[in-house]
Amino acid sequence: MRRDLLERVFRTCADLKEGETLVIVTDGKRESIASLFRDVAVGMGVETSLIAQYSRSQKEEALGGYVEEALGAADLGLLVTNPWLARIAAQQLRLKRRRVRLLHVATTTREGLEYLVDVDYADLEQRAQRVCEGIQAGSTLRFTTAYGTELQVQVAGPPLVDIGLATKPGSYATLPAGELLFEPVPGTATGCLVVDGSMSGLGPIERPIRIKIEKGVAVDVEPADLRHLLDPSRRDSLLITQLGLGLNPRARVTGSGIEDRRAPGALHVTLAASVGPRSGRASVAPLLAITNAPQVFLGDRELSRDLAAPPAPKEAAGEAAPEPVDLRAFAAGAGDTHRLHFDTAHDAQYLVDLATQTFLLVNPAFEALTGFSRDELLFGTVKAPDLIAPESQETYARKRENRKELAAERYVIRLRTKAGEKKPVEASVQRVLVNGRTLVVGSLRDITEQERREKLQKEKLYELAMNGSRIMALAEKIKNVPPLAHDLLHAMDERDILEKAGERMTDRRKLAFLEVNIYLVKDDALVLSYTSARRPSRRYDMKKDNKFVRIVRGELEPVYDETEVVLPLTTGRDLTTGRERPLGLLQVNVDQKERALIAGNEPALKGYQDVIRTLADMLGIIIDNARLYETVRMQSVTDQLTKVFNRRYFDRKLMDELKRALRYGRDLSLVLIDVDHFKEINDTYGHKQGDIVLSEVADLFRKQSREVDVVCRYGGDEFVLLLPETSLEQAVIKAENLRKGLGAHAFTSVVEKLSHLRLSLSVGVSAVSPEVKNEDELMRSSDEALYEAKRSGRDRVCVWNAKGIRCVTPTPGTDGKS
Repeated sequence: MRRDLLERVFRTCADLKEGETLVIVTDGKRESIASLFRDVAVGMGVETSLIAQYSRSQKEEALGGYVEEALGAADLGLLVTNPWLARIAAQQLRLKRRRVRLLHVATTTREGLEYLVDVDYADLEQRAQRVCEGIQAGSTLRFTTAYGTELQVQVAGPPLVDIGLATKPGSYATLPAGELLFEPVPGTATGCLVVDGSMSGLGPIERPIRIKIEKGVAVDVEPADLRHLLDPSRRDSLLITQLGLGLNPRARVTGSGIEDRRAPGALHVTLAASVGPRSGRASVAPLLAITNAPQVFLGDRELSRDLAAPPAPKEAAGEAAPEPVDLRAFAAGAGDTHRLHFDTAHDAQYLVDLATQTFLLVNPAFEALTGFSRDELLFGTVKAPDLIAPESQETYARKRENRKELAAERYVIRLRTKAGEKKPVEASVQRVLVNGRTLVVGSLRDITEQERREKLQKEKLYELAMNGSRIMALAEKIKNVPPLAHDLLHAMDERDILEKAGERMTDRRKLAFLEVNIYLVKDDALVLSYTSARRPSRRYDMKKDNKFVRIVRGELEPVYDETEVVLPLTTGRDLTTGRERPLGLLQVNVDQKERALIAGNEPALKGYQDVIRTLADMLGIIIDNARLYETVRMQSVTDQLTKVFNRRYFDRKLMDELKRALRYGRDLSLVLIDVDHFKEINDTYGHKQGDIVLSEVADLFRKQSREVDVVCRYGGDEFVLLLPETSLEQAVIKAENLRKGLGAHAFTSVVEKLSHLRLSLSVGVSAVSPEVKNEDELMRSSDEALYEAKRSGRDRVCVWNAKGIRCVTPTPGTDGKS
């Protein structure tokens, strides 16, 4: 790490002078960085002490007595520790009115520290003052971005300015610097925050995350699969506790919280989970959301134009940085000829610092290949890893490590251009040492056209080889595929499809596979739904990393080996995502004699695999069609709102059950139910609340019914229960239990004032008897009993029989009524 840079930090950020005293406090993670600072300070003639303090947990992190005394007596305290310990140290010394200047170093890496502190602090201070001008307690700030952020918040006071300067007695600053912090007035933040930079726990964001904010609280998030972020530990809500704007021209959004917060022009928002309802007290594990390039307005004045400032070239800033590298220094006397070759080369040429990964030289061909200009590459924030496609990042990192041992290397990697295009390139690199720095001279050749030609050539040769041997080796199996498709298309249901497929595929006279196992995705699990070998039941969680599960998710390639073939069952492409929807898995164990026949013949082997792949595709489509048919059938007989059967299904079922009861002399009862005063719920609380009530009423009826019972929505707020093998007395008991259960049920509410709502039921019950022998009579008798229940005051069960209608009155003290 550069000593001149650390010395400049001491003089600029801490105003450290010869003859002053310095105490450095560090923890285990940052001890090497602290040692560097100590060596530089000693070289400056500063009396320096280094104290290493270790802690076991946050609760135990506090300055020891001797550490506090040492800091309190020094002119400057340098805290090379985690932020928690640094804040505690500042508080302890402030409470005892110690006038020591404190400077905190937060980062854990030398490379990150060197890069992020190498800034113009006077420029930081000037830009911070321009942004802060006019912001005071009660000011309203508005944030907008091209992705759709539209957030407005009232601030409690002027922003806290962190520009890394601790030059006055008692002052405190943090390195790396360059950040403005705003404390929002609780409950004033409202609008939409679109996160396109990074987020705690997710790292860099690939697709924008939309967070809806109401009264300072995050109330919704899109996409839906990230909604768990709003309630990570079953806590009540996430509050906006702090907002900030980055100013450091060296920082960029990478997923590192320390650097992301200081990225120039970036907005960071801290979302902290509250401990209790409306408590406003934040937890200690907040979420940090980073949004790129917001426009910030104070009234009609735009503040954001002063946020980002590109770093000046080293020559203009007058900094003691390494001199620009001249290729002639290692061109072995070639002089201008070598530089001319570099600039005019057809291939992309570059020179990069191995430690910092910053570009020192690029030629015009490199600019054309990447789409970045020379100024962006040399003086912007673009580094070498930024140009590597995601799928090649691991390879690039490994090659970078190899550079310490291998002086030269050639390999193929994928490049990502400024426009987002991915290009295959052949990289030829050479390690050199110039002015004590390890540099890499590289050349990139675009091999896109070469890859395309190779691919076309392979495809043509492959097709030629397949045409000869594929049909002969596979004729017997191929001719059995159409009959199997015919049988499966005429199967009665999903179980019949699986059994017929398994039987035909293991039949020695047909497809002749040794064993067939079919797994289907059910309720977030992969379940063994059919096995020809009587294997025990198996179930794999779809969220785990089991081999079969990863094949279904598309993370592993299908298996084609000597003993088995494992293929995913898919159902075509999802219209919303464009991806194939996973249905399950087909596992086939193959006969070794068959494999021997086609071994060594690639076209024949591929044909064999194609047959099994065709079977898997066919099986997936037929199962999906059967499920779709069953779904459509259920939708035609199911009420869309309540998910119980509809009146069409009830009419058909009533006819069938009545015929069976009369033919065999069996009991059959009918319960007709009306939700009391339901219209008042719609009129008072709205139809959305009414829909919730009807859904929960239906769910309650369904949960308290047997599998043979038929629960239907008869119309509006009326329900009907058809109870086979149930006498009139048993039906009355069931009806009374339903009435009591609903009376004690607390309904989900969309409005606060509905939290204590309790509903009641009016119920009419009748049953098949000598006087009731057809559908009309059974419905009429139940309807008369229901009418009597409503006429008698509601909230009761009335029973029809030949002697008249009697009402069952709730027993005092049994259901909270008298």
